[in-house]
Amino acid sequence: MTDTAPFTVPAEVIREVRTRWPHVAGTWSDSATAELQRFCDRYEATPTRVMPSRSGLIVKADTASRPLVFRYSPDPNGAAQATVAAALAALDVSPAVRETATTPHGTTTVLDFITPGTPLGDANTLPCPDHIGAMLRPLIGRPAPPGLPSLVDWLRDRLTDDHLADLPPGRAVAPPSERRAALALLDSLSCDHVPALCHGDASPWNILYGPAGRPYLIDPRGIGGELMYDVAVIAMKGGRFIPAVRTAAALARSLGLSLGRTETWLRIAHAARV
Repeated sequence: MTDTAPFTVPAEVIREVRTRWPHVAGTWSDSATAELQRFCDRYEATPTRVMPSRSGLIVKADTASRPLVFRYSPDPNGAAQATVAAALAALDVSPAVRETATTPHGTTTVLDFITPGTPLGDANTLPCPDHIGAMLRPLIGRPAPPGLPSLVDWLRDRLTDDHLADLPPGRAVAPPSERRAALALLDSLSCDHVPALCHGDASPWNILYGPAGRPYLIDPRGIGGELMYDVAVIAMKGGRFIPAVRTAAALARSLGLSLGRTETWLRIAHAARV
């Protein structure tokens, strides 16, 4: 889009929202443009681009001092996602969060734009484990913000859903036997699970290159979990570049994490089709 064109919700986003949250799809899409225009006006920001997203309206806009990102999400868990985004930003592993606001129709988050902002997934490689480890290291030992949904509960819901709709492109629900085995593993991990600050959806497309090639996390899931789960997701979704087990081992070693527990999260994440 140009800086004079109105921004609209892409048709593919509307289809995804209707599939995942049909009860809010209409009111959210009807309110999206006006909601983000309201924030652009408040920040005296000029919209320049609608950014790629599966299930939200994300607009880049320029201000007199810096470019910003305005994100309007229909996810019922949007307020928790904004909470995690702010916690990660406070550790300087995510873009600075300027403001968040939740209405009956959705959650808006205003963030600094990361330059150049190239997704790691588009680079067709994974950086060395030390770079990713440096990004994740500040999360070690950080408790989850209070009141967040549980990673364990979220994964259990996915593993017991025979008609799971929220699937990665080209994937199908895992066979029942695979999901039963993953549920048994999840039960074993839950015995000593302590909810901690984590991203919850650390795919290579939620890691952006910033200045001097430094990676930053964006778009957290909004759950309390474990850093080892984040490592497992990075390894699994980067598997087309480097074998997942190899990446998981390298990152676990770099961060001083249990490789066995990380590999167990990897098996659970794969069966849950995260």
